[in-house]
Amino acid sequence: MTRHALFSLCLLCCLALPLPAAAQDSASAPARPAIDSELLSAYAAGQPVFTLLDARSPDEFAGGHVAGAVNVPHDDLGAHLAVLPEDKSAPVLVYCRSGRRAGLLVSELAELGYTGARVLPSEQLDYGEDEITFITDGGH
Repeated sequence: MTRHALFSLCLLCCLALPLPAAAQDSASAPARPAIDSELLSAYAAGQPVFTLLDARSPDEFAGGHVAGAVNVPHDDLGAHLAVLPEDKSAPVLVYCRSGRRAGLLVSELAELGYTGARVLPSEQLDYGEDEITFITDGGH
């Protein structure tokens, strides 16, 4: 086989390999299901209908967060187990800026048996200058 033919064959093989997840188009990733806006409104009105975790860093949390949220950095769950509900089927919503860290934390919670843990999609959050609020059907 000639050098040119061998190079062409190697190139074709490389192009046939799937891209790593980080390099794939984010549009192909499944959308996260929206959280019921009535549930978000009830929480915003002070009803403890779910536990809300902020998966961002402590510095990001200090810069603004949803009222009532508890900061549980996605890479430090072990130090924050006491803030989790005793009932592992209780709803736990987790958010971050993009959803990536929240997804990691939800996966860790699922491994611990928390069946009610879900990511709060970033599309349902309004990032103000010093606070974050829910976006519901009727606005904020």
